[in-house]
Amino acid sequence: MLAEFKRDLHDMSADPSSTRRRNRGFLGPDSSALPAQDVQDRHQLRYELDLNSWNLRIWGVAASGFLTDSYNLFSTNVILASVAFVYYPDGRQWPSLLINLFTLLGSVIGQLLFGFLADWYGRTRLYGIELVLVIVSTIGVATSSNGYGDLSFLALFFWWRFIMGVGIGAEYPLSAVITSEWSSTQSRATMLSSVFLMQPVGQALAQLVGLFVLLGFDNSKQLQTLRCGLDAAHDDECRKAVDGIWRIVIGSGAVPALLAIIFRFFLFDCGLYSLEVRNKPSLAIQNTQRVYGAPSAGFANSFQMQPQTHGVRPEMSPRPMPVQFSKEDLYNYFIRDGNWYYLLGTAATWFFLDVSFYGLSLDNRKTLSDMWATAGPTPIDERLECWSSTLPGGQSLVPSWRQNGLPVWQTDATHPCNTIYDVLIEQTKQYLLTVSLASIAGSVCFIFFANRIPRRQWLTASFLILAVFFVITGAVYYRVNRSPAAPATVVFVALCHFMFNFGANTLTFIIPAEIFPTCYRCTCHGISAAAGKLGSIVAVAVVYGINGAYKSQTRQGLIFLLFGSVAAFGAIFSWAFLPDSQRRVVEDDGRSFLETKDLEELGEGRERARQGGEAVTFREKWEGIKRRREATRRRRNESPQSLALARGRWMRRHRPARPSEHLGRLGVQLVEARRRHDVRVLLQRVEPPLPARAGHGAEGEGGDVDVDEAERRAEEEGALAVSVPIGHCASGFRSATNAAAMKVILSINAGSSSVKISVYSYSADGNAAPRQIADTQVSGLTAPPAQLRYSRSGKSIIKDRKVDGDVQSQDDAFRLLLKTLIDDAELREVGSKGDIAMACHRIVHGGDYDDSKVITKETYHHLEELSDLAPLHNGPALDIVDSCIKQLPGAINVACFDSQFHATIPPHISTYPIDQEIAKKNRLRKYGFHGISYAFIARSVAEFLGKSLAELNIIALHLGSGASACAIKGGKSWDTSMGLTPLAGLPGATRSGSVDPSLVFHYASDVGKLSPASTKDLHISKAEEILNKESGWKSLTGTTDFGVIAGSDEPQHKLAFDLLVDRICGFVGSYYVSLQGQVDALVFAGGIGERSSKLRSAVVERAGCLGFAVDEKRNGGYGDAVVRDVGADDARHRVLVCQTDEQFEMARACAVKEELW
Repeated sequence: MLAEFKRDLHDMSADPSSTRRRNRGFLGPDSSALPAQDVQDRHQLRYELDLNSWNLRIWGVAASGFLTDSYNLFSTNVILASVAFVYYPDGRQWPSLLINLFTLLGSVIGQLLFGFLADWYGRTRLYGIELVLVIVSTIGVATSSNGYGDLSFLALFFWWRFIMGVGIGAEYPLSAVITSEWSSTQSRATMLSSVFLMQPVGQALAQLVGLFVLLGFDNSKQLQTLRCGLDAAHDDECRKAVDGIWRIVIGSGAVPALLAIIFRFFLFDCGLYSLEVRNKPSLAIQNTQRVYGAPSAGFANSFQMQPQTHGVRPEMSPRPMPVQFSKEDLYNYFIRDGNWYYLLGTAATWFFLDVSFYGLSLDNRKTLSDMWATAGPTPIDERLECWSSTLPGGQSLVPSWRQNGLPVWQTDATHPCNTIYDVLIEQTKQYLLTVSLASIAGSVCFIFFANRIPRRQWLTASFLILAVFFVITGAVYYRVNRSPAAPATVVFVALCHFMFNFGANTLTFIIPAEIFPTCYRCTCHGISAAAGKLGSIVAVAVVYGINGAYKSQTRQGLIFLLFGSVAAFGAIFSWAFLPDSQRRVVEDDGRSFLETKDLEELGEGRERARQGGEAVTFREKWEGIKRRREATRRRRNESPQSLALARGRWMRRHRPARPSEHLGRLGVQLVEARRRHDVRVLLQRVEPPLPARAGHGAEGEGGDVDVDEAERRAEEEGALAVSVPIGHCASGFRSATNAAAMKVILSINAGSSSVKISVYSYSADGNAAPRQIADTQVSGLTAPPAQLRYSRSGKSIIKDRKVDGDVQSQDDAFRLLLKTLIDDAELREVGSKGDIAMACHRIVHGGDYDDSKVITKETYHHLEELSDLAPLHNGPALDIVDSCIKQLPGAINVACFDSQFHATIPPHISTYPIDQEIAKKNRLRKYGFHGISYAFIARSVAEFLGKSLAELNIIALHLGSGASACAIKGGKSWDTSMGLTPLAGLPGATRSGSVDPSLVFHYASDVGKLSPASTKDLHISKAEEILNKESGWKSLTGTTDFGVIAGSDEPQHKLAFDLLVDRICGFVGSYYVSLQGQVDALVFAGGIGERSSKLRSAVVERAGCLGFAVDEKRNGGYGDAVVRDVGADDARHRVLVCQTDEQFEMARACAVKEELW
């Protein structure tokens, strides 16, 4: 491994961009370094992980090692008195100090080294090696020297404890990260806290093993009878016995390690690491299914991991692959994106936590005995019953203590006549009752509350609570030290340990395993843990200095006060620099719960958190506090009722004359926006299908309102809204607020398995195009659980959140999406349903409609009739129209048709050569689809070329899972590949495209029967099912992912690729002739057209005889421009790529229609 490591370092230093090891680095705040197929694979991997809950296998492997390490780390506290009794009974405290320091120093090195190596080589390649170190060092410690009387003991003991510390330190990042990555999102916190529970259990186990060994030796050696430590008669025999006690206690730590190591060498690398870092998606899903089992057959068939061909990925990522641990990647993640703040937060909180934890100095058993003491030290004089020996030929050692002081092992000054047996028994009892039980209780409580409390906020709060507890404990200690009330100190110390493990101690272990990207997760956890152990070293050294320099009997009270103030610093760093690993979700009934973010989202860093609306910098958080304080002050000064009534009085003063006694149908509503503390005017249509124009009441309805009566009613009922007709106050309100001038438009695209809504704001003055302000989508309705996405102003707020089983239909999805928009306090434009002025619906088949239509009863019924022509497309869209009418009674519903752009196709092209009487009766002709996309393409390309739309002649290709071609002449559709339905023309992911009409009858004998997918309202024949859902390139290759097809050399993939190129070129050649060679550009659009440079090259090369050519450098690049030129400069015709936007085109088309407003 060392040789491989050196070789890799040499390669990277020689070529920083080298990807020989193929370890990917930071994927970016939006994971844009992952190819689209990898993103899909990661979704599948996350889904399979999240199907599971708490996993005993993963917990057992991680917990057994962590128990071993905790046992070995804290067994030092058990054996120090025994070691001192045997090897330096009359010495000072410094050997005990060095034993602790060497162990902690080894832990620091192990955490740093193994954290880095686990990210570099893989988790499981290191997992087990650290236990080998622990086992070897445990045996080394247990066999240090040749036994009692060997002068080389301390040197060997220090060395082996240092090696043991390396193994113990390595366990922290490895166990934490492996547990985190193998856990489902919801069980991650409970899994990690269950593993961390082994720390206090290991502490207690070390005490109990020490107790049992001591009782066994007392039974066989009669330690009490020998009066070990008090009498010199059996001094050698006692020391040999006690020497055996501590060696057995230490050596026992190898037993659970031997059991754990067997399982560790057979644990697989985590799927996330294999996929994101090692770039091995097949291995990722394979290992996941080895641990958790394969999902149900239905789910397994819905996802297909991409094949790997000779280790080469079939599709390139949108940007160059980041190289793990390269200077550029480290700079991008830590410096450019500012994620060093995260590392500072985790390292500092762990540092201050361990300073406080070790600052209690309970590893020094004199401290513990002092807290338990209910009286002052007993004088060393003749009154002691142990002053003289009671053994035949014996000699008491106690008189020598009058001059030399108590020996190091004698930790209880109130009971100087305790033998070493008595001392060890008392130490065990005191430690278990004061530390172990309270710590275990705290860890168990945290496991129960792990997903019920906001972890980052609780970390901050627990630091503050600890600081308060420390100060109180110090004050209590000063008051009751060595008095009958001394147990009060013990109670508060136990409470401190309970709070340690119920809060900060557990959370500092969990949070670094969550918030860093997979490529640096172990490294950052190791750095954070090492900072903690450095804090331990600082605390141990400071306490040793205080005990040596400050001789007051109440100095422990000073230590409590000192380290209490240190804990408060942990609160500052956790508040200022750590992110939230959870988000609060509010349900329909008003109840809320905490949802845990997945590792993928957290790993995208501070920029992703900022995009999600989270305050990430100290300044942003401080400004947030000031805003909340100001908002609270305003709420005190101005109640909602006073705001509404004040506005009502303003309305009364500005009305022209006394109105009539009844309300008109069309009005405006004054809404006191509680979250934003301002008054906005919301245009709301109450009943009619079309709104009256601003400034006019509804005809025949009077349109006037008694403002005094409305205000009086509002005062009586405490109402927050007053309704008045637009004609009387709209102009006045516009001068007071811009809200009335801004409209909110929803662009809705409903498919059979998904619903997408884009939200646009639009100024009614028409001076600017609609501006997108939000985007949300529910997908997976036919393959539950459905997933929710939501972004605001280009910033991702919710990413692939799984929704519960209640979301199964388009109606359910629309309700959820609408609630998501309204519940977002930061989306100021949509505070209620009344804010939404218009909903534009993408309807695939519009029949003879040549323009967008307001949906009335007549248009709705007409679209229902057209569903027979597009049963797989129009049905879901009409379901959403139904939902929209119910949920948004005040909004105008507009149908935008995919077929309307093609209404200009001349009859000789749109007519089928069949009986025209039957054709007209049944509306059988070429309609064409993707028209909304082509309208956007035509307008955008004309602007790019500097031409008027009427001068534009192009051949446009919309290439996605559904693909089509269109000849645009004079800015209008001249011909298109799709026909009566979207099935005609080019093949798609699951569509056959144009085939011999009789083929389907030879394909199967029952194609005319209804498909099992049919419903009472939706009639689908088996022929339609076969050609629409079971054909296309999926039928040739087994995958719908064209990126896999384009990147593979497998024969079936090459066949599918060449077939699509051939069909595209057939239409390009046909349209070129139809346009008589007058072609401004060949335009690629759609997901495949925009992203697949290989397909563009192949099509243009085949069509090169027509005067098209690409510039390979331009063609292989990426850009954010709506239209970009990828053609060669010397080519006869341009080759362009257009990023089409159907959602925007719908909103724009509706916004510019004055009659709709």
